[in-house]
Amino acid sequence: MKKPEVAVAFDTDPEAAVLARRRTFDMVSQDRILVAGMHLHFPGFSYVKVEDGAYRIIPESWSFEI
Repeated sequence: MKKPEVAVAFDTDPEAAVLARRRTFDMVSQDRILVAGMHLHFPGFSYVKVEDGAYRIIPESWSFEI
């Protein structure tokens, strides 16, 4: 999240992948969309926030009570 401009070996089109990541991070942060992912802190749901020009993960709080 801190370096969305970095491409990885699995990106078949690195430039498109970086652009897609930035667009997605911008959209979910601006619209405050809850995101889910296996590599996020428990419970696996978080929000994305832009701080000082960087993206930051804000984990959703968790409670066993409904």
